[in-house]
Amino acid sequence: MRLFYKIRPQGIRLVSMLLAIFSALVIPALIFVLVVSHYQAERSIRLHLDAELGRTKTDTNRALAEFFNPLVDVTSVLANVLSDEPDDVKAASFVGVMYRTVSNVKRVTSLTVALEDGYVANLERITADVRSRHPEYPSGAGWVLRNISQPKGRAVPLLREVFYSEYPTEISTVIPTHMPDFYETQAYQAAKGSSSVYIGEVTLGAATNLPLVSIAVPIRRGDSFLGAAIANVTVTDLSKFLSENKISDNSESVILDAAGHVVAASSLAAAAAESGPAATSMTTPFDLDGVARRAMAFDELESDGSRDSGMHSFTAELDKVEYSISDFPIKNNLGLKYRALSVTPLNDFVGELRRSSRNFTILVVLLILVEAVLIVRMSRRMSRRIKRLASFISKIRAMDFGDGEVALHNVKIREVAELNSGISLLQSALRSFSLYVPLGVVRHMVDDGKALKPGVERRELTILFCDLENFSTLAQSISAEELLNYTTAYFSAATEAITRQGGTVDKFIGDAVMAFWGAPQAVNDHAARACRAAVDIVKGVEQLNEAWLAEGKRALRVRVGINSASVLVGNIGSPDRLSYTALGDGVNVASRLEGKNKELGSTICISDSTYERAKDQIVAKPLKPVSVKGRVGEFMVYELLDVVAVTDEGRKVA
Repeated sequence: MRLFYKIRPQGIRLVSMLLAIFSALVIPALIFVLVVSHYQAERSIRLHLDAELGRTKTDTNRALAEFFNPLVDVTSVLANVLSDEPDDVKAASFVGVMYRTVSNVKRVTSLTVALEDGYVANLERITADVRSRHPEYPSGAGWVLRNISQPKGRAVPLLREVFYSEYPTEISTVIPTHMPDFYETQAYQAAKGSSSVYIGEVTLGAATNLPLVSIAVPIRRGDSFLGAAIANVTVTDLSKFLSENKISDNSESVILDAAGHVVAASSLAAAAAESGPAATSMTTPFDLDGVARRAMAFDELESDGSRDSGMHSFTAELDKVEYSISDFPIKNNLGLKYRALSVTPLNDFVGELRRSSRNFTILVVLLILVEAVLIVRMSRRMSRRIKRLASFISKIRAMDFGDGEVALHNVKIREVAELNSGISLLQSALRSFSLYVPLGVVRHMVDDGKALKPGVERRELTILFCDLENFSTLAQSISAEELLNYTTAYFSAATEAITRQGGTVDKFIGDAVMAFWGAPQAVNDHAARACRAAVDIVKGVEQLNEAWLAEGKRALRVRVGINSASVLVGNIGSPDRLSYTALGDGVNVASRLEGKNKELGSTICISDSTYERAKDQIVAKPLKPVSVKGRVGEFMVYELLDVVAVTDEGRKVA
């Protein structure tokens, strides 16, 4: 028969309760919502993706035809007219023909007619990109006409530039020093060897050095090549056209030639809009190489997918983003060997998905609201108790023990009851411990969280000893109760002064108090702090004396000794019994200085080392060199009279 047994707290386990609540309320609802949402999203994405990919190819071919056909038409008409009368280009009225041609086809940046006899007419819009390359152009000029001619017998061609605000309003005519070579351009050389329209890859313009796509038509009479009519469009304009015809806001359309070079990209239009004309200060105004590298990266992605009429469509991930990618050749009647790469983030295909997601979101919100109300009501009582315990622990950690209050009462949950009991025991133990061990040491132990063990370190400290004069005589002449009242009041005044200045009360030795600054928390002004504490101790005893004398009791006189030195400080003793204290010659000197007050007739005696460290913050007078027992040699001692406060106006006695 067992006479003794351990009483265990009764109640439901907190973990079991929380698991039961969340499992019953949250998990089934979330599984239901996730399954339905996933099914609807997959179905909507597939429907929309199939429709958009089929439209991509048609729209891109149509868009490019709409872009290039007007350019090809006007260039071809101009070439056909000049094939009969090539010298018409040299007539003054031909400038008007070129102006009307360029004006009617807004995407044409410049129009060039170059004849084999050395005559060139080039009319170009002065756009923001052009002006950034040629800041010397007259302000207000919207057009520039370049005429290059090489009469017979002249070795160097003549170049003239005429600037117009709008044709025929002429601003100025100049003879530039730079001679653009239109005959060496890729477009002219290709037209020379072709009998039909040539549309080339991206090259730099002969006059502006801007990236251009050229449409060239040869001017022929029979088998004779007389020259070429060339219309130029900037990469900016072609990219803007692609940008205006994108599948979605975040999609990217790239046109590549047969060699894989980028002809245009919708992203380049965005770059131009953001950077403005200043972007043309580079060799090319846009990052064609960057677009090419990105296009190559998409080309190299996993290519599993569908193939329909030459279009390869698939989905792949790049930089943690999933894309829908379509790669197909451009079908046209211009002989263009271009292909299109259309890249769209899957997140853009959200037509039906958005409606489904909205419905699912409403459903999820309703479920969460219902669950939240139930969970909050059931867990509020538990959470309130947990918060109370957490707050109580924070107070204990800050060494705020209150008046012995208990964190919780009438706790029914087992774990919470055990925790409450343990916290109350910890509070009581720390409260008792702090009465025997310096509070700073206890706080450091709590913050550090490590087990205490014997160990010391060398620190620069300021040590203070204070003692009552003729205390032994007093103890013999009064009762124990009265003696206790005296010492309690005196120790309280001393402890309060030391603590107020951040010092550590080491121990009480009879009527003496030992304290130090600089450990366990290191401080730079430990000497000044000790001096302020000493002055406060003396003032505190003087106040006690006034009250005692008024009651007809005896007055006490306190003496203080202070020394600053490098000493050993730490946990000293055995593994079973420790004391946090300081040891060394510097401690002995402080103790001896307290006794020197009787010989020197002083109240607070400080060493020269303390004086040197605190002299800017104290008022002291030198006494004389002294020697102390156990130490060889003499050193100067000072009497501490008061402390000073350093203000903006200077030193001021506190």
